[in-house]
Amino acid sequence: MKKNTYKNIKKNTSSNVQKGFFLHLTNGMYYLFASLEKIAFQYTVYVLYVVFLSLLYIFKTHYFEYNMRTVHQLSQEVENLKVDYMTHQSTYMTYIRQSTIAQKVVPYGLSLSKEPPHTIIIDFLPDDEK
Repeated sequence: MKKNTYKNIKKNTSSNVQKGFFLHLTNGMYYLFASLEKIAFQYTVYVLYVVFLSLLYIFKTHYFEYNMRTVHQLSQEVENLKVDYMTHQSTYMTYIRQSTIAQKVVPYGLSLSKEPPHTIIIDFLPDDEK
């Protein structure tokens, strides 16, 4: 093989090698980022798991707050319906009293009987079977 005659290759000598603080800084940064890439690749699954759990926690918190608002609205509606029920129940009880009904049927010519109702007893079995 022939020697390279096109370009002179300079050998590393102490004159053209970087020295000082910036050399150590750049070498340190290189090793830092190289190790961070390894660590990032190694712990990617764990980071994704933690992110998933965080998103799940946030979702559950919003869902719980939504349910609490719904329960509060429904409890207020139930209380309003209870009040309405009690109002209708008391009105109904007022209308079914005997004195109220008697007052309402007076214009039709009906009145209350002064004597109690008669009891009718029917004996279905003949006397000889008793």
